[in-house]
Order: sequence, then structure tokens, then C-alpha cells
Amino acid sequence: FQPGDAAVCRKALGLDPAKPVLLVTGGSQGASGINELVTRALPLLAQAAPDLQLFLLTGPAEVEKVRQACTASGMKAVVHAFFAEMHLALGAATVAISRAGASSLAELAAVRVPTVLVPFPAATDNHQFHNARAFEETGAGCLLEQKSATPGTLVKLAVDLIQDSAAREKMQTALAKWDAPKAAEQIAETMLAGIQCEHERRARLPAGHSGCSCGHDHQSRTGEIQAA
Repeated sequence: FQPGDAAVCRKALGLDPAKPVLLVTGGSQGASGINELVTRALPLLAQAAPDLQLFLLTGPAEVEKVRQACTASGMKAVVHAFFAEMHLALGAATVAISRAGASSLAELAAVRVPTVLVPFPAATDNHQFHNARAFEETGAGCLLEQKSATPGTLVKLAVDLIQDSAAREKMQTALAKWDAPKAAEQIAETMLAGIQCEHERRARLPAGHSGCSCGHDHQSRTGEIQAA
């Protein structure tokens, strides 16, 4: 993923290229907590930003419920249970509302999308909260805990970002520092370097020495296993 042309992405999604877009995503399976919060916030959102367009990824269980709420609000909205072409969704977004899992954060950072992060409260070891807090502390996102979130606080955070281009640019600069496009390559290089070091270490050992200090004859035992 990388930043794309917002107008081109919006047109591809059936949205007005000239109007801002709020992306709402709860991850690949959707997020009931975010869906509920956003649908409750729709009347306030329509009042605060009437030209705003919505692109919502709800998960399969609540897609019709959210679609009906958007229709009732009168806001321009595209609602999907699931969407594979996330480069378009992220590229179209002016601002996003999202969970704070590692994959979601990596995508948001890669495309530089200013985001209100609502961590999944039941995540193991509360890791999404810690992820979101790290982003907020570096200026790369806004943290909003689900337990204390209200429609009013959500709308204020999102609309303030949408209407403040300087704040978005500052957040995008911070997001760039979290982007690691060569992470897989760097991990692979580190692993290969470790393997090479181990080969070199073993090559320096006396013949027949396994390098283990436990006192067992691993070479003989390996022969027994192979013979069996």
C-alpha cells in the first residue's frame, strides 16, 4: 500500500471526487461496537458535516442495519460487509475511524490516513489499546476508548480532523514514521544473518561436537532414530 490519488479512488468507489470521505472500518469481520457508535452518531455527523461522504465496512452481521441507518440520515454512504480493495478505500479517505490491530495500523500508516482509533476492548492483553496509545503519543492518531466513547466525542474528533487540513498534514507526517515498507525484507535479512552466524560457529567446533553442553551424544541418538 502507498498513498494514492484521492479523487481517482473516490470515483472508483462511486463517490464524489471533490467531497471529503470518512472511512469506517472494524477490520475484516467488522466491529459491532464501532457500527453502533457510528450509527448513533449519524444525525450529529450530518449536521456537523453535511457534505461528508461515508464508506463503511461493517462485517456481514450488521450490513443491512447500518445501510438503513445511513439512508435514514440522508448522508451519502457506501456500505459493504467486506471489501477486498482496501487500497481504494484507504486512498479515498480524508479521515478514518478504525480498530487498532497491527494489520489495520500498518495499512493506515502506509497510506497516511489520519484516524480516530477505537481499540477493541476485549483484545488479548489489551494490545489494541497500547497500539493506539503509541500512535496517539507520537501524533499519528487519536485514541478514543469504546467504554467512554459517545456519539458527540466521536463526531468532534472526526470532524475536527476533516475540517483542519494542517492537523491532518501533521498527523500524516507522524504516520510516515510508523510506515515500514521493507519490514519483511529486513526480518528475512536478520534471520538469514543469524543462520549464517550459526553455520560459521558450528564450522569452528571440533569434529563430532554438537555444540550442546547438556552432555548427551546427539549425533549417536540421531543415528538411532534414523535407523529405527
